Amino acid sequence: MMTVIATIGGLLLIMFGSGSGSGSGSEGMWRIAASMLGGMVSANLLTLVVILAMETKARVSLMRGLRHPDLGSIHSLNL
Repeated sequence: MMTVIATIGGLLLIMFGSGSGSGSGSEGMWRIAASMLGGMVSANLLTLVVILAMETKARVSLMRGLRHPDLGSIHSLNL
């Protein structure tokens, strides 16, 4: 999480022209920074929201002891 925040901070500096992003060739760097920023934000949200929701659903299913047609109850597996 801290790495993502530091990377997003650096990309925002490039996008808004502060630091090393202002100068010749900064238009090309702005485009690269914008796409990287979108990727970092979406990957972070995917990790924090979707993966957590999938894990929670799997834990709830395991706790309820859902039955598999061939295996029977999950509690009989002695996990």
